[in-house]
Amino acid sequence: MVISKQLRAEIKENLEREATQRTRRIVRARALKALIEANDFEVPKSLVEAETTSLRPMPKPLEFAPMMPAGSSGASACHTGLILTEVIRTRGIQTRPARVRTKLEEMAAEYESPATFVQWHYEKPQRLDRSIAGGRGATRSKTARTGEGRR
Repeated sequence: MVISKQLRAEIKENLEREATQRTRRIVRARALKALIEANDFEVPKSLVEAETTSLRPMPKPLEFAPMMPAGSSGASACHTGLILTEVIRTRGIQTRPARVRTKLEEMAAEYESPATFVQWHYEKPQRLDRSIAGGRGATRSKTARTGEGRR
């Protein structure tokens, strides 16, 4: 069986991308776990209820809709979100439109039509919020979309 150079290059590129993504996911998960363990507090029930409602599956017309990680719960999502919001606020972290676009294009590379994927996210800002923020809507993306508050 002969595999063309182009196919080999595509396979290599995909494997490298997947390895990089896996490494990032592992590092992110470990960092979030450490943050959560170091910042144990009770999350207000009203926030948990609101987050649980937003995590319920909704009909999604396109295959691009982000999925929540398995085992996500309203309480853990709120807890993580509150911690990250405080870190972002105290450190003055702001997104940059170019960086958001780059991340979105990295995500799009996995799809047959990357341009459609990117366009779909920019059509509605809340889609961009949820995908870039890892499934949680964050106010950070207003800056990403408009360029306001750039460092």
